[in-house]
Amino acid sequence: DNDSLIVNQTLTLEALMSRAPSGKDLYVSKDFNGFNFGVFAVRSTAWTRNVFESMLLVPASNSTLTEFQDQQALTEVLGKMTVR
Repeated sequence: DNDSLIVNQTLTLEALMSRAPSGKDLYVSKDFNGFNFGVFAVRSTAWTRNVFESMLLVPASNSTLTEFQDQQALTEVLGKMTVR
């Protein structure tokens, strides 16, 4: 994302992810619009592949926020499945 800033450049992604709860496959922030895909981390698992494949199947016309279709698709998909 073009408005992201990495402040601590000595912290690796692996070190950051090791602090996260185990068993979680998708880390994404939320703001006033809902999920924000500006910066996110994902583990390569069958569950996350299913999430992204399902997001691609959400018709753009279903999105109420056309500017944020990826976030809206994630909201719709996660609303229909078990979140990990």
